Amino acid sequence: MENLHINATDYTPEIHLNAKTGILTISGESYHDQTMVIYKPVLEWLQEFLDSTEKEEVILNLKMTYYNTVSSRRFLEMIELLELYEQKRSIKAVVNWYYQKDDVDMLESGREYYDNVNLAFNLLPY
Repeated sequence: MENLHINATDYTPEIHLNAKTGILTISGESYHDQTMVIYKPVLEWLQEFLDSTEKEEVILNLKMTYYNTVSSRRFLEMIELLELYEQKRSIKAVVNWYYQKDDVDMLESGREYYDNVNLAFNLLPY
């Protein structure tokens, strides 16, 4: 399976999905109103990867500096997909939520995900 890399724009994050390592990294800002334009290929790649991987662990790194509500929904879809596959195929899934140590809003956003998912979820200041 090929890796997927999408460069950041003014409204969208940098996205790197590495099939060899099982690490998915999304970083930067995400406030494009049409989030499916950017996240549809990501969700499709993730689905295909999870269907075919022999990896024992998949890691989702979210290192956002800003995102809108619509983007938040897409992140939740990715996390829910990881939850499903952790249950269905016994693939361990880990979410690392990075936030600037002085950004209380981003920390609080991470805590909201943390409280609502059933995965290993790390809140990591930088």
